Amino acid sequence: MPASRSSKRGRTDCVELLLKTLIFHWPFCRDFDLLWLILDRANMDSNLEMARHVVYFHQNKESPALGFTPLEPSVIR
Repeated sequence: MPASRSSKRGRTDCVELLLKTLIFHWPFCRDFDLLWLILDRANMDSNLEMARHVVYFHQNKESPALGFTPLEPSVIR
């Protein structure tokens, strides 16, 4: 169901969205599965930052300087 159909006063009802997501995915979950619900809230600054990152990567074929040291993949696993 599109978010616009479940919105009230132009806003998405987050609780309703969470319940619909859980009901839809519940048959696929096992005992210790975790469900992650990602809610994208409109934020012009972060959206522009992400867009600049993507454009830079596609133009230069490398990531721009991040300003921090990313974690090694072995740490995340």
